[in-house]
Amino acid sequence: MNKLHRFFIPLSLSMLMLIQLGCKEKKISNKDMINILAEVFITDAITSTSYLTIKLFRKDSIEYYKPIVDKYGYTEDEFINTVNYLMDNPREFEKLLDKVVGQLSIIETEKAQMISRKLDIKEVEEDQEDQEGNLWPNKGNWKLPEDGINERLFFKVPTQGAGLYSVTAKVIVKPEDQSVEPSMQVWFYTEAEPPEFRFNQKQEEYLKDGEERTVILRCMLTDTTMTHFMGYILDHQPRSGKWTKYAEISKISIRFTPQPDENIKPLLNTSKDNLKDLKKIKPKGKDKIKKSKSRELYNAPVEIESR
Repeated sequence: MNKLHRFFIPLSLSMLMLIQLGCKEKKISNKDMINILAEVFITDAITSTSYLTIKLFRKDSIEYYKPIVDKYGYTEDEFINTVNYLMDNPREFEKLLDKVVGQLSIIETEKAQMISRKLDIKEVEEDQEDQEGNLWPNKGNWKLPEDGINERLFFKVPTQGAGLYSVTAKVIVKPEDQSVEPSMQVWFYTEAEPPEFRFNQKQEEYLKDGEERTVILRCMLTDTTMTHFMGYILDHQPRSGKWTKYAEISKISIRFTPQPDENIKPLLNTSKDNLKDLKKIKPKGKDKIKKSKSRELYNAPVEIESR
């Protein structure tokens, strides 16, 4: 509250200017005077420290205070009389000013709490928006080693058809991290293949520099025989002995964007009737020739973003 005390001098001077204007009549109660002076103090601080000073400095001080006094049901004369009385009784005035400082502290605290609540509500609303359509099955923020010494943040979600699958996360890997080649890895998988089968695997290695980066891996899928999209948000290479990860992962998101219908076009020698017939044909899960062609198609580079 030290910064608040510096405004009492100009405030007191303003009140001294009002002494000659009053006469000893009805005074304002201490309880109301504390609230009035608190608001007067704030008003005086605003009008004497902002660009409004240039515009308002010619007006008499009471013009600033009048709306405040009126709000509490008192007149200008009653306010001036109370100020005169307090000036004549400095000890009582000092005690009153101490209570005004306390009232200002309460106002400041309440305002800070109100701002904090608004920020909390905004953050919750943003988190709720972020969660809409998010396929990530776990909590969105992780701090290692508190949430797991060697946590890899594995995910396995069913595919939802042809389209773009993307994984996004804000990642910080600290310099003291002891993992080998920390990275994000994603791939498609079909239950018709062995568990180690990884189709169209993509990887982005993390830097151990303590800097926050938004990492995005994107994979396009048109082979609907793939049953799952899976991977690790914070993978690592094998390492023997005891070791610990030091990293922070937040805003984890897994999203699917369907492939637009207009992107599916018939061949030049295919009629619309034939195309309808082709859509009825279900691909066989063990069609090795189809998978061979798919591997060639999906080994092509897919965009990886890191910023």
